[in-house]
Amino acid sequence: MNGIFKEVRSRKVSEEIANQIKSLITEGSLRPGEKLPPEREMADMLGVGRSSLREAINTLETLGFIEIKKRKGNFVKGIESTLSMDPLKRLLKEDRNKLGQVYEIREDIELASAYYAARCRTEKDLERIRKCLLGVGSRASGAKYTWVDDREFHIAIAQATGNFLRVHLVDHMFDYTSEFLEQLIEKALKDDEKFSTLIKQHEGIYRAIHDQDELAARNLMQEHLHWGQQQVQ
Repeated sequence: MNGIFKEVRSRKVSEEIANQIKSLITEGSLRPGEKLPPEREMADMLGVGRSSLREAINTLETLGFIEIKKRKGNFVKGIESTLSMDPLKRLLKEDRNKLGQVYEIREDIELASAYYAARCRTEKDLERIRKCLLGVGSRASGAKYTWVDDREFHIAIAQATGNFLRVHLVDHMFDYTSEFLEQLIEKALKDDEKFSTLIKQHEGIYRAIHDQDELAARNLMQEHLHWGQQQVQ
């Protein structure tokens, strides 16, 4: 994380700090739910005093960009935190058939995500996605594959589109469905054959994004999501 912050040189130091952090959030370098560095460390990165940093953080909290959690730290606030999802979750509990509709919405978002990632990706984006692949591949040695692993892969693709709203929406879709799908997905992927299929699908999507083949990236993402939906039916 050290490389994304720049030293601040301005008379209105706290305002410059706040603007820099807002920019990192809107460009997707800082993700929803991500914890900011500890105060002392972050002040050193920025080259500012801790009082100026505190003032900036308090401003960002007021504006709704940052959530301050006592004894835990400061976290980037997701757009979903302003929405009440409880009624929708209750509807899903009452009628699990509506999970299919959730997948429809996720498909709308993630097909576009793969398409624009292939068009817009940078070398840094490719490195981020590839790290997710390496993390998933390491599970082939017997370590547990988790919902978080899949989430990181899909969010990395959303980040590659350069659209911070898409990053928030993809992240939120995982939050929203985790209660209903997490255990089912992880249970299904204990099967070696299914786990191998998932790795191949992720690698195919990565290659299409690497080659900037927009249509292939979108089509492969669609196949992947349809396959995932079949695992929880």
